[in-house]
Amino acid sequence: MKIDDKCIRCGLCVPHCPLAAIKFDEDDDMFVDQDECVECRVCLNSGVCPVDAIYQPELRWPRMLRAMWSSVVFVHPETKTQGRGTEEMKTNDVTGRFGLGEVGFGIELGRPSTGARFEDAEKVTTALADLGVEFEPMNPLTRYIDAKTGRFLDSWQGHPLDEEFRRTKVMTFIVEFKTKQDKLLEVIETATGGLRGDRHGDERGPDLEVHRGWEDPGQTAAGRARDRVLHKREDLLGPGKAGVRIQIRIEEEQILCSTTYGEMLEGHSFASHL
Repeated sequence: MKIDDKCIRCGLCVPHCPLAAIKFDEDDDMFVDQDECVECRVCLNSGVCPVDAIYQPELRWPRMLRAMWSSVVFVHPETKTQGRGTEEMKTNDVTGRFGLGEVGFGIELGRPSTGARFEDAEKVTTALADLGVEFEPMNPLTRYIDAKTGRFLDSWQGHPLDEEFRRTKVMTFIVEFKTKQDKLLEVIETATGGLRGDRHGDERGPDLEVHRGWEDPGQTAAGRARDRVLHKREDLLGPGKAGVRIQIRIEEEQILCSTTYGEMLEGHSFASHL
């Protein structure tokens, strides 16, 4: 997005940007920080500008990816998937994607106020590939990666997946994959930076909160995993880089477990894989 010279510097558009990319410069002129803008069009679609100074220029590769990945209604032409993930990740009602003994994961990076870059997604996929997970082929992010290594390909449909591509920022990604149930806790520990028991951290609040609702010694693996992963807060990618939400579907008990990482703390596990 950009702001043209019709701008009267009223500032009405500022609170409408989910990434705080609309700013005042040293001369009190308004501009859109092109590195932070994810081309979501919220500012434009709000209609708040009294002089129609906000506009979206023609987007080329890789900037066009910002608009594609920041819209929940955009349909990716190769996968026919709308938005950033598949419905099956959440429902499993149509194709039975996750069978007995399998666990389906959806890890969402970004969200409004933080966003995420492709380089953040690669840190996650690289760490998970080391565990031999099976990435969902109908997820639009999967088309850019080598399924064995989790690293981005050199190019995609003639477009380079280079440093400029990796630095491209979008609203959110969803990494979808499945694994065998006996690898469940290993994947959770990789995805959360390591579960360290029922320990409380410093003044920033609990580093790990384990909610135990089922103490039965005969409890299933799915139930034990649910207890262990309900709440944990840690920055996977470095302070302030991305909020993370993990959804886990365990077919043994038809459980959908969801945990959200909202608080950004120092320390991570994924960065060491690059």
